[in-house]
Amino acid sequence: VWDPLLGIFTGVVAFQLRQNNPETAPPSNERLDYLVRWKYNQWLESRRKQQDASESEFWTALKNEEQNQVS
Repeated sequence: VWDPLLGIFTGVVAFQLRQNNPETAPPSNERLDYLVRWKYNQWLESRRKQQDASESEFWTALKNEEQNQVS
C-alpha cells in the first residue's frame, strides 16, 4: 500500500524540482500552469461558441414557429 504512494510523492517532488530549477526549467510559455490556462481558455471559447450557436438555433426555431402559427 505504501509503494504507490511513495511513487506518486517521488514523481511530484521530481516534477517540482524540474520546474523550479533554473538549469532545467522550461520556458515560461511551456510551464504546466501556463499550458493548463491556455487549454482552459480554449475550452471556454469553444463552449461559448457552442452556446451562441444553440441560442441562435433556438431563436430561429422560435421565430419560424411564430411565423407558421401566423400563417
